[in-house]
Amino acid sequence: MTILEGFRTASAREFALSRFSAFGAFGHQRVLLARRPVRRLFAMPFGIACFIDVAFVTNADQIAPGVVDVEIRYFGFGRGISETSTIHRLFADPISEVRPQRLWLDPPKGAVFAVVSFSRAQRGLKVGLDGRLKLIRATIRPDATQLEQVMETRDLTAMTMVLEALIRASDSQRARQLLGRMIYLGQDASHERMLESLDDAERILKFGPSPSSVGGAASGNGVYRYECCMLERELACLSLGRALKGEARRVSQAMPLAQVSVIEVPAGDMWLGRLLVAAMVVMAVKGLHLKVDLEAFSDAAQDCGPWLKFEKGATFLETNGGKAIQSLIQGI
Repeated sequence: MTILEGFRTASAREFALSRFSAFGAFGHQRVLLARRPVRRLFAMPFGIACFIDVAFVTNADQIAPGVVDVEIRYFGFGRGISETSTIHRLFADPISEVRPQRLWLDPPKGAVFAVVSFSRAQRGLKVGLDGRLKLIRATIRPDATQLEQVMETRDLTAMTMVLEALIRASDSQRARQLLGRMIYLGQDASHERMLESLDDAERILKFGPSPSSVGGAASGNGVYRYECCMLERELACLSLGRALKGEARRVSQAMPLAQVSVIEVPAGDMWLGRLLVAAMVVMAVKGLHLKVDLEAFSDAAQDCGPWLKFEKGATFLETNGGKAIQSLIQGI
């Protein structure tokens, strides 16, 4: 461990100013971060992404990942714009190798102000903030064309912008490469979950879904209409595969097997997701058959998470995974 010379502890006055989001308003700051955050208010230029270049220094002998929490909240006049804060868990450099990190502020529509807070995320290590908290206007917003340049940086926010562009373009190969870099830098569970979901989606497209873990035998002659699900909520906190397995267990347990022989998946929200879940249940339950209007499904846009998005359901049905599900519907 080294000593962080030249860094001071934030004073009571600075914490008092922080209550009004006025920390570090003037000059260069070299302050040791505490678990208690310090906050700074910025006026946001209308519709323009901006950034702050700031370094974080640690007394460790090597890069310390995930030791700095940066939280960003956007406000309009007198009200919060973001329902949830944007939190970045950043890393700190040893003092001999310190370099600035770029922190992007990308305001949503209607945002006039941003409050940025800095705090130490872990106990034990000392972490210092080194830089001038000055908002700089961006001339170019990072996009998929800048993947290589962004990959050479340690700018997690710019990487997130590029990742969003890659998702829109369904470019899973380059997204996988970028996610690996983001996981290394940020050690963020959401990035690991995104990569796991990408793996799950590729397996589904190649082989179709796996059978549900809850089996049984259908012995009735009725139809179970599977019209609503919890997938949209579950995908916000679970990987694609885990969300599908959890939903399949719920459906298997809710379906009265003694009364049905068919599970029908009608049109509606999360149609593709419900079809995948129904297929998982059919593969696990003896005597159960799958029913869906393939013509209507083929003509409609379909999605189940960021990696399974199709303008037409027919595109999914043409994959090996889609053909596997069709074989269940046709009883082949």
